[in-house]
Amino acid sequence: MNPEEDFVKEAYAEITEMEKKAIEGNAKIQQLLSGKEEKKYALIHYGGVEIRFKPFVGRQLRHKMMKAKKELVGVEPEDSLIKTEHLLYTILGELCVDEPFNDWKTWSIIDEKGDSIGGVQRIFMLIMAEIGRYNEDVKNFR
Repeated sequence: MNPEEDFVKEAYAEITEMEKKAIEGNAKIQQLLSGKEEKKYALIHYGGVEIRFKPFVGRQLRHKMMKAKKELVGVEPEDSLIKTEHLLYTILGELCVDEPFNDWKTWSIIDEKGDSIGGVQRIFMLIMAEIGRYNEDVKNFR
């Protein structure tokens, strides 16, 4: 485990169950977590199709990505490729908000059937660039 992961686990361990329940029970926190107030999504256009996605990588997805990165160390190239592709489809499915793009299976089929257009990798790069731009705007705001 790396020092960053240790720090996060230790920090969460300091929050008691009572504190968690009190914070989670707060009406303002519930409203914030519901996300119903104002949903802001980023958007790209590709091949005449509009794809909306979350302009951030949430905690669960960040952890999944870190875990997958560790699992790829020392893996045979063929297995590595399969795992990397599945991770790519999963990330896209979790970032996208509208059907059918919010399902990893969609990205698998697009990748298989649209091999000559390079769509999945290109879309992934466009989305990640937008997320990076969004994060840069947040940093500049601070």
